[in-house]
Amino acid sequence: TRGSLDDIRIATLEEVNNIFAMLKAKGIKATLMTKSQANETSFKALSGKDMGVLHIATHGFYWSDENEEKSSIQDHIRQASVPIMEQIGVLRSYLLLAGSKLKLDNEKLPEGVDDGILTGAEIENMNLSSVDLVVLSACQTGLGQVEPIEGVYGLQRAFKKAGVKSILMTLWKVDDDATQLFMTEFYRDYLKNNNKQHALKAAQEYLKSFTSDEGEHVYSEPYYWAGFVLLDALN
Repeated sequence: TRGSLDDIRIATLEEVNNIFAMLKAKGIKATLMTKSQANETSFKALSGKDMGVLHIATHGFYWSDENEEKSSIQDHIRQASVPIMEQIGVLRSYLLLAGSKLKLDNEKLPEGVDDGILTGAEIENMNLSSVDLVVLSACQTGLGQVEPIEGVYGLQRAFKKAGVKSILMTLWKVDDDATQLFMTEFYRDYLKNNNKQHALKAAQEYLKSFTSDEGEHVYSEPYYWAGFVLLDALN
């Protein structure tokens, strides 16, 4: 799954290739970065660039004191010198990009190379004010640390502070196959109607009614489609 470390180097190629092809077919300029290209340095270089949509398909994670999962990523984090456990939500929420496995395995990084662990604290210091929509196609990207009055600290807060207007994110671990179908349908509808809320509902309905070759509605349960939420601009 997108939450495991074993396939950390494997991009969700079917998903991003489908989306990239749809954008090209519409004559929309797009840049696709996968595998080693999808590193922290390349991501930070997007700061200040003119972008309408930013789609991120990778491993997302939120470190929770109250409900710590026994996962390979957390096992690696405990052993690596990554200052996450003691930090507030913007550092407890992060995305794993190319090269992060070296850091998590406590291996030496090449000189001048970022560790691939992109925290909310790093994101909120970027300028993403041109981004109308960021799609976080990763696990638990909508979670964070709740603080009285201040609200939720996490990736969503970091991207909003960076200037992003709308965020499509997830509340729990997502199923890979369902996510690929969801994202493809979301963009198909969004490119047709130019309405994010409409596209979200259309993609959810598509998953609920999706029929396998055996005639089964394999994604009808809320687990598969209800975890996708849209944090939209107030204006």
